[in-house]
Amino acid sequence: MRGREPVHRLAVLALTTGFAGLLLLHLADVVLGSLVPGSVPVAGVWTGAAAFVLGALLAAARLAVHRAPAPDGLVVAGVLCYCGAWLHRLLVPQPRGVDDPVLGDLLWAPFPVLLVAALVGHGMRRRAHASDWVDLAIGAAGGAAFVAAFVLSAEDWDGSDLAASAVNAGYAVGESAIVVAALSVVVVRRRRLGRAFWLLAAGALTLVGTDAAYLALRAGAATDPADGPLRLGWMVGLTLVVLSVGARRPAPEPPSPRSRPPVIVVPLVGALVSVVVLLGTSDGEQVVRWTAALAVVLAVARMAMAFREVAALAGSRELALTDELTELANRRAFYGAGERRVERGTPCALVLLDLDGFKQVNDGHGHGAGDELLRLVAGRLRGVVRDGRSGRDRDLVARLGGDEFAVLLSGHEREAVLVAERAVAVLEEPFDLGGVVVRVSAAAGVAALDAGGPLDELVRRADVAMYRSKATGSGVVVHVAGLDLRDAPDVVDAPDVVDVPDVPDVPRGGTPVGA
Repeated sequence: MRGREPVHRLAVLALTTGFAGLLLLHLADVVLGSLVPGSVPVAGVWTGAAAFVLGALLAAARLAVHRAPAPDGLVVAGVLCYCGAWLHRLLVPQPRGVDDPVLGDLLWAPFPVLLVAALVGHGMRRRAHASDWVDLAIGAAGGAAFVAAFVLSAEDWDGSDLAASAVNAGYAVGESAIVVAALSVVVVRRRRLGRAFWLLAAGALTLVGTDAAYLALRAGAATDPADGPLRLGWMVGLTLVVLSVGARRPAPEPPSPRSRPPVIVVPLVGALVSVVVLLGTSDGEQVVRWTAALAVVLAVARMAMAFREVAALAGSRELALTDELTELANRRAFYGAGERRVERGTPCALVLLDLDGFKQVNDGHGHGAGDELLRLVAGRLRGVVRDGRSGRDRDLVARLGGDEFAVLLSGHEREAVLVAERAVAVLEEPFDLGGVVVRVSAAAGVAALDAGGPLDELVRRADVAMYRSKATGSGVVVHVAGLDLRDAPDVVDAPDVVDVPDVPDVPRGGTPVGA
């Protein structure tokens, strides 16, 4: 395979040289024709046909040499279809006139589809969703309906020749889709699109612009105006598209939570334009009205997809913030809610609870019994918190992991002590685990933080108080300055077995003795 690479590169060089020569030949014709009216053109039908053949071969050769990604394969397939359509146009006579659908139109039909897929493939950092394609279809249909109603001549769309009208509709929809796809990718990515995308987009838009100029000139021309500057425009557009094959792409970006900015403007504008077309056209312009109606129907379908996406996103978010076993908030939800309250300057209090006796239940009766016990504990904790109807944030009950639970309150220490007392009391009542009655208890640590204090400090203080409760069996312990384990120089690791500083015990009332 390595021995073939020089041969492939020589083939690319030869094809590039030949294609560039034919392009310069057509450019000379255009310049000479503008400087010397009536001059005999140097390039003709056969040189034009040769240029499109070399363009198709050059695209395939660049794909083979550069081992380009999948979007480039779509570009090459599109170029082959486009060049085949042009060869049919140049070499096969059209006895029924230029407006009639012929094989060349069928060869052209896959080109916009492949080009749109390549633009999206080059531009998107993620795989396109079905909703992305529906958005493009809405924009394309709306743009085509607008062009048909207000740009093209009425005879192109009067429906007297259904096949010709359908071909015109296909061209308008396809080229509108190319424009919408290119603009949508630019809006979504904004930067870091890479040379491959910009070459492809520039070439595609050049082809679309040349087609638009052709339609405008053909409306008042007695002959087909496809020669001269217009053919040069098509060849320049084809050149840019071919050069995009194998061109540099940006390095992959790390995933970002904002990787999908809102691009609702594309389907929204397409749907609004379609409504304007439906209201502003007559019953005789059936093809135009059907194209606009298609955009409206797709917009309705897109709304249904949007509702499903929102519901799925809400469900995914809830799953990401919920403990699967107990259906309480998980650690991520706890820290998120705490940070939001701290940012708002809300005074916060925290109750940390750790079950005593859970390990014996889990080891003695199995993990199923342990899981059921945790679910029952979660249910009882839900019953001791406030629901937020008093104008403050709802108390948040979370499972931080294992048999450790937390209750985050927006308020002061006294309110947290009352919640901790109720929680310890309800957890001391027996639990029925399917015929097996077990008892556990809970150690509770309470801490409070003034407005603006760091959440990590609140968690640390509550954790210190909870370990004091476990060490002394005090039930509820409120954090005070002397209880801070960081102030004890002889503390190294396990806080439940170290020599705890001499501080007042906390009875069930939650108030330090001697305070």
